[in-house]
Amino acid sequence: MTTYSIIKRIYGEEKNQINVKIYATKQGAIDAGNSWLRDCTIHAEIRKGRNFEVIENTENSFKWTGICRTN
Repeated sequence: MTTYSIIKRIYGEEKNQINVKIYATKQGAIDAGNSWLRDCTIHAEIRKGRNFEVIENTENSFKWTGICRTN
């Protein structure tokens, strides 16, 4: 079964994610990442430096999907 996750970055550095969320669909992961990008409680300058990538989880590894979004 294929699942998806997002890798969050702030100014190019990967954010330490302790509880990585898993999404059943690629669109679900994209929607969660977009929500994280739009988080209005974060200062605007920090929000500018945010981006994320969607990865596809397999049994033993992961695969890049090529989906990357930034503010």
